[in-house]
Amino acid sequence: MWVFPKYVTRLIARGIIAFLMAVVFFACAGESEAKQEQHAEIAASGVDVQGAAINDDTVIGAYLLLKDALVKSDAEESKRRATTLAERLAAAENAAASELQASVQAFVASKNLKEQRQHFFTLSNAMIAFVEAGGKAPGALYVQHCPMAFDFTGADWISNTREIRNPYFGDEMLTCGFVKSELAMAKSTDSLSQ
Repeated sequence: MWVFPKYVTRLIARGIIAFLMAVVFFACAGESEAKQEQHAEIAASGVDVQGAAINDDTVIGAYLLLKDALVKSDAEESKRRATTLAERLAAAENAAASELQASVQAFVASKNLKEQRQHFFTLSNAMIAFVEAGGKAPGALYVQHCPMAFDFTGADWISNTREIRNPYFGDEMLTCGFVKSELAMAKSTDSLSQ
């Protein structure tokens, strides 16, 4: 019968524990990756969790599709969506929409995804203020917050679902954030719905 010294036994026990911890970690990481892939597929579909299609014929719809393009980390689609948002704002013809227009134009002029996300921060703050000041939207909207964006300064955005899909980090940290508040809006044909 073999007898191992205590330090060898401890070393073997630590190795087994480390191995088991690694197995558990990778199993959880794989589950998280699968969940992130599912979230990315939902974001790519242009359909919210409740199954209602998002269209870009309204200001808020165009904004939400822009947010989804940032979630996918797609700079080209983001720029196209921002251009559509600019067109919707131009058609809205009110003072609040023209204030938002400056933020959108800065977004369109951005050169890369990092700059787009910085301009989205400004755009989102202006959109939140606009909606809170009486802009109308078809259904409930949620102000969501990522505390880690911009070196832990934090950043907000509007979503039409409670599920977090982070436009500031995309697939790197897809679910980082929380619902900060709910903007329950009555259906309307003015302001944001134009």
